[in-house]
Order: sequence, then C-alpha cells, then structure tokens
Amino acid sequence: MSHDFYIRIIAILIMQSKALLKDLCTRVRKLATQGWFPGSSGNFSILIKDEGMIYIKKTGSRVSDIHLNDLVALDLEGNKIKGVGEPSKEYRFHLGIYKLRNELCAIIHGHPPYATTLALAGYEMPMVTWPAKVYLKKIPLVEYAPSGSEELAHYVIEAFKDRDVKAVLLKNHGVVCTGQNLNDLLNVAEWLEDNARTFLMLSLLNRLSKI
Repeated sequence: MSHDFYIRIIAILIMQSKALLKDLCTRVRKLATQGWFPGSSGNFSILIKDEGMIYIKKTGSRVSDIHLNDLVALDLEGNKIKGVGEPSKEYRFHLGIYKLRNELCAIIHGHPPYATTLALAGYEMPMVTWPAKVYLKKIPLVEYAPSGSEELAHYVIEAFKDRDVKAVLLKNHGVVCTGQNLNDLLNVAEWLEDNARTFLMLSLLNRLSKI
C-alpha cells in the first residue's frame, strides 16, 4: 500500500472521530436541558477504540455549553494525550469501566432529578416500567464515597463487574449510565430517569390512597 493511501485512511478516521465527538456533545447538551448537569457538575466520556483513547469532559466546564474544546483525551492508563485543562476528577471510574467491560464505549455521570432523589434517600430503585424490567433489569445502589476519590471509583467499578449492569445509583450523589454506542447510552439514561420518575409517582399515589 502507498504512503498516500495510509494518509487518506488516517484522515478518514480523524474525520469520523470528530463527527462522533460532535454528536456526543449535542446529545449531552440535550440531557443538560432536562436537569442532568446543574452548573458544572457531572461528566461524560467516549472511548474511541481505533485511537486507544477516551475523550472526557474537562473539569469546570458546563455540559449545557459543551463543545469539542471542552474535552480532554486520555490514554487507557489515564495519561493526558491532548486537550487544554484537566480531565474530570471522576476519570478513574470511566477508565476502570472501559477496561472491565470491553463492549462499552460511552459513559455518563450525572444528577437527573428523579433518580438522584432516590440516590440521596439511599433507596434501591425498583424496576417498575417495561423497559427497566426488560432491558435495565437492575440498578445497584453503590455505597457512598467522596466525589473523585479512588474509593468511589473502586465501588463503581465493582458494581459493573456484573455484566448485566448498565447503570448504577451513587448513594448521596447521582447516577452512572453506560452504553455500547451513543444510542444505547441515551436509551439507558432516559429509561433510568423515566423509571425513577414513575416509581416516585406510584409511591405518591399509594400514599395518597391511604389518606
């Protein structure tokens, strides 16, 4: 194969990666309008397997305003390869999940209102909607540890050792959702929050019926 051929292949891969990252930013900005990322909280990442790197939100950036220059690229050992700024302090569990579950390529950590309410109350989330029962199956409640700590990363990674787990609640904190691609990731995120909202509404109706 000629040198020019390899140059063209590399250029195509770069263009595909850039398009994927733009798509990711567009999708998480939409989630931000639904209350997933108040202020500069929360983070997300995507694994580009052809590059052997993850792109993750940098610390201090707002997801509601996120663009390509708000992402930092890390190798799978956590070394920064490119980008300006520092990666999200939760980068440890992103890397750990990707290493553990090679079928996954996208992760969101956020604070959606209904699911976070359950996490703050320390509730296990029952599966009440059809998508939750059939697809999510279960959403473990991960023990509390300080945000960004190695301890929290350990707890999260341990939960994802169960290959049926697609999302978890973080006690006193928020949620982590995963996907095999961007569509899968967004389905998991939306089904999780819909299930939490439905469960809380059912709980309220049950309480009102006893008055």
